[in-house]
Amino acid sequence: LSKDEVRRRVESAMDHMNLNSFKDRPPHYLSGGEKKRVSIADILAMESEVIIFDEPTASLDPVNVEMLKEVLDKMRAMGKTLLISTHDVDFAYEWADRALIFADGRIIADGPVRGVFKLKEVLKRANLRKPVMMEVYESLVGHGVLKEDGICPRNAMELDTLLGTGIKDL
Repeated sequence: LSKDEVRRRVESAMDHMNLNSFKDRPPHYLSGGEKKRVSIADILAMESEVIIFDEPTASLDPVNVEMLKEVLDKMRAMGKTLLISTHDVDFAYEWADRALIFADGRIIADGPVRGVFKLKEVLKRANLRKPVMMEVYESLVGHGVLKEDGICPRNAMELDTLLGTGIKDL
């Protein structure tokens, strides 16, 4: 690549990951989360068609997890294929379209996230827990606050929308 193209890609990736203030900071002075963001920016600058992430939310604070989700959404909109390996079931449930659950080196479940995370035996075998949003939804249904319609919200905004239209008359 030309120097101008490399510069454009690096600046774009730094903007996406909000790293401009770290431009001149030595890497050994960066926190774990900051180093993670730099690594993700490095991947973005390569402009690959398929990108594999291993535990991308590890060491990130909630603000930077939200920033990561925005970057992943942009990459998805650009037509990138994104594979994410994570134990963060809340992140996976909110963000992913499809989930593959592994145990003992084998795939034990594969399908839409809403369906896969309902499989209690699969979660138990993989040492995973149900996403918090599913627990909250099931509790609200169990207490009669919401009617069971089979569509569990994936994030707080969807839950808020559901509560706005789904609360029973008191």
